[in-house]
Amino acid sequence: MFSWFKFLYVFCAIGLLIFYSNKLFSQQKMNNDTIQNVQVALKTLNIGDVRNGGSHSISKQDVVNELILEIVKVQKNHGKDIRISYVFLNRDNKSTENENEIVGIQFKVELLNNKGEVESISEQRQILKRDHDE
Repeated sequence: MFSWFKFLYVFCAIGLLIFYSNKLFSQQKMNNDTIQNVQVALKTLNIGDVRNGGSHSISKQDVVNELILEIVKVQKNHGKDIRISYVFLNRDNKSTENENEIVGIQFKVELLNNKGEVESISEQRQILKRDHDE
């Protein structure tokens, strides 16, 4: 009679393990989806602008607007708060605010729980302008 209770506990433990691991993997997948969508949007935004307009600078405001728009577009259906941080990079991979020196951006998306604690983090560095684009 007690032997089936042992199996019941084992099956419950396995079920809980599967449930929580699925929850963690789905949170990371949300962040990865966001990163992939932002990569595509940023590539098309500024490389196209630089080529068409003949400009050698990148508009920081346009990049930030596109970055936030794409992140929010992906994350809005997940019902979680997010925190976004970013920095513009020059050729030496140093932080810069000068639009003429910007060649890339590094951004981090943090998925927050109800208490405001970080549940998942994704970080990405994206090249916006190559040397031959100048």
